[in-house]
Amino acid sequence: MQTGTMNAGDTIEVTERLHPEWTVAKVQHYLYVDTENKTAMQQLVDLDVLAKETKGVFERRLQNNVVENWTGRLIGKRQ
Repeated sequence: MQTGTMNAGDTIEVTERLHPEWTVAKVQHYLYVDTENKTAMQQLVDLDVLAKETKGVFERRLQNNVVENWTGRLIGKRQ
């Protein structure tokens, strides 16, 4: 990365992918769809660049063997 100021219309260019096998879409897949894949969860926990909060979700799943209920966050709370 380079420091500096970004302005509207500036382009962003990827110069390096540290873990090309782990796209955002793939992480989201294991976060919300294939939520019990322990092999993927362990790989994600070991991923040094994954956000601490996301990594924590996978760590808790591995430790507790429980998948959290995302219903309220994903579709909103029902009255």
